[in-house]
Amino acid sequence: MSIPVIDHIVVFTREEKGEFPYYDCEHLLDLCNRMCVETYINNEMVPQLIYEELRRFKPDMILVATFDQKIPQRIIDIPKMGMINIHPSLLPKYRGPMPTHWSIINGESESGVTYHAMSSEFDMGDILLQERTSIGGVVDGELRRKLAKLSSKMLQSFLRKYRNSELNSKVQSKNEGTYYPKVTSKRGIALLKSGQFNRANVIRGLTPYPGIGILR
Repeated sequence: MSIPVIDHIVVFTREEKGEFPYYDCEHLLDLCNRMCVETYINNEMVPQLIYEELRRFKPDMILVATFDQKIPQRIIDIPKMGMINIHPSLLPKYRGPMPTHWSIINGESESGVTYHAMSSEFDMGDILLQERTSIGGVVDGELRRKLAKLSSKMLQSFLRKYRNSELNSKVQSKNEGTYYPKVTSKRGIALLKSGQFNRANVIRGLTPYPGIGILR
């Protein structure tokens, strides 16, 4: 199997405070330091500075995951092979910032990972590659870990297929799929009180973040 050759990697990220991503793993900054990967964090992530740095690097491709800022179109247009988002749901279902929360809250039996082209609208670009996995009885933190492992497993295959034009892309329609907003502890309480959702699913979907301590 042909494996794509990667000449240079640069990471733009935020320095996390607290327990994100809510499961035990090596922090991204520690990993980058150990692997001697060039990294830009926090106050360096000013859109204009990112734009200038990316233009200087002239990247072939940009991969995005769990990035909490809207990316301007002029940055999306920089990489000649495109900017790709790794989304933890089976798009077009569960667009939005917290798909794992809602997949569990709604009692879904499966979830998955979608690699899709980025566009000016959140989670709306062409679907390039998907893989499914069962949810079972896990809590949100465990599902996040499961999907992170799946996205990592998919990466080599994605890069090879993308380079060799072997992907069958699918255009997303604005009229299909679902979008769900961020879930806070306060909203979680409202979900419990509404009686519209299974109580155990709501608690699982909010464990460990934003937490069940106040959901009494």
